[in-house]
Amino acid sequence: MRTLWLFAGLVLPAIVGLTPAWAQYRTLPTTPAMTSDDMAMSGTGYVSLTRVPLRLNGFNADLASHDYTTFDDRPVAVGGGFNFTVQHLLLGVEGNWQLPRHGTAQVNGQSLHTSFSGAYGFGNIGAVLTQCNTCKIYPFVGVGAGALQLTTRQSAGGSFDDVLGTPLQASHLSRTMLLTQAGLGVDFMLPAIFTPSGDAAGIVVGVRAGYIYTPEPLTRRWRLDGSNLTGGPDPTFDGPYVQVTFGGGWSHVPVQ
Repeated sequence: MRTLWLFAGLVLPAIVGLTPAWAQYRTLPTTPAMTSDDMAMSGTGYVSLTRVPLRLNGFNADLASHDYTTFDDRPVAVGGGFNFTVQHLLLGVEGNWQLPRHGTAQVNGQSLHTSFSGAYGFGNIGAVLTQCNTCKIYPFVGVGAGALQLTTRQSAGGSFDDVLGTPLQASHLSRTMLLTQAGLGVDFMLPAIFTPSGDAAGIVVGVRAGYIYTPEPLTRRWRLDGSNLTGGPDPTFDGPYVQVTFGGGWSHVPVQ
């Protein structure tokens, strides 16, 4: 319940910020009609580095009870995305891949290799609070999906014929979930090009702070190679995060 209230506390300010942006977007076709030269616009493509928030919910305890390696609940993810703004309205997409964590274990006399990884992505909508070429501040909310995967396999060794004669055993366990997020982002442009008409282009460096929340009823069970499993822990993407972005972009702010 505390997580839900914290997430609501982040979502509500973002919605309040989006209200004037949506109202302005709906009233853009005025008389005389606005042209692209009259509107503030920008686009940014970026790569990102994120400290992923994981709520493991007994995942490590289950692994340890079977003598498996346990995993960190704050792994790192690499990703990328794109943002486009018109006036105060921001639209964006992003994808992130959690770098796999590896371990080894001795289970029932067998040497096993384990790997834990994940991926997630969002479609975002936000409100731009500034109108300048070099800085952009925006609250945002997003809806997306994520997946976590645990792989276990026998450690490789021996010859090619050994593997053919005694194939190694491997298991791929995965689960998917619906994700929501809310946060605040700041982008800084280091312009390489400026024009008298208000256009700029250059390197864009940004930082975001937000909170990812997983609605529990919309999280799927564990699956083993496509087949549903019963029971098991409930690890999810859930909690606060910080993301650093680096890329390139352009912007147009009408000259007053």
